[in-house]
Amino acid sequence: MDKKKFPQWIADRIENGTAQVFPHGTVKVIPLRTMAEKLASMTLDELEGFANRRRYAPDLPRWTDSERAAILARKYELERGK
Repeated sequence: MDKKKFPQWIADRIENGTAQVFPHGTVKVIPLRTMAEKLASMTLDELEGFANRRRYAPDLPRWTDSERAAILARKYELERGK
């Protein structure tokens, strides 16, 4: 790939290894994560949006009792960590 087509700041990042170039049409597929993995990676603000997702998309299914309990447990864990 010809690096001259990129702006200098991108070319520098490619050279340093902090950016990668992929062929057109390349798609990075992120594997599905479990509920526990999703919750473990969230901040308190992200968790609030995740837990109240039906506020923004009412057609989504309601949380089950076990999912709601896991969300609340993670919320309390994050609040205690502050």
